[in-house]
Amino acid sequence: MSDYEHHKGTLTPVREDLSPAEFAEIIYDGIPKYYDSKLELLLEDNEYYVTKDLVYTINDTKHTKDEWYDARKNNGIIEYDVKFYNGSCGFHEALDTAIKDMKI
Repeated sequence: MSDYEHHKGTLTPVREDLSPAEFAEIIYDGIPKYYDSKLELLLEDNEYYVTKDLVYTINDTKHTKDEWYDARKNNGIIEYDVKFYNGSCGFHEALDTAIKDMKI
């Protein structure tokens, strides 16, 4: 059943010396048949958030109700606070909305 979700936490860069595709090659031994690549698997992994250039570890706390999107960068770590309706938006989509205007 769909409901509102509230998540607050941080995104910490994992390996700034590796592209997301290179990182995916290191952390996954193989991939399930329904994925075309290790990068695709990484993009759907709930432990990581991927931008064009970096992979971040998600450190998340789930809260309750309503809707908003906020993010700010502090010493390379992105702090986020997102509330969204999970019937029309997923967690990674909410993060995308929160950081779309940030310079990462």
